[in-house]
Amino acid sequence: MSVKELEDRVQALPPRELEQFCRWFEDYRRQVLGKESEDSDSEENLTEGDRAELLRRVEFAKAHPEALEPWGGTTDAIRERLHALQVKKATRRGN
Repeated sequence: MSVKELEDRVQALPPRELEQFCRWFEDYRRQVLGKESEDSDSEENLTEGDRAELLRRVEFAKAHPEALEPWGGTTDAIRERLHALQVKKATRRGN
């Protein structure tokens, strides 16, 4: 089987089977390579509490998309908030 054929078959898997395949493949890859690849975003470093918090946030985002902020402009908004805090702090020192 070619890599392209394998890719096509993996993409055709239903979500539950895809998740099962991904877990198997990660285990297999670690066995073959003897370690995680450096570019891996493995969830193994997460605690159960971390996983639970991530899942909670994902579920919140799905249930309340109106509460989410787009990334664009986020750094500007942070700079504005920091500047306002610095001004407030400087004003308190001056009084």
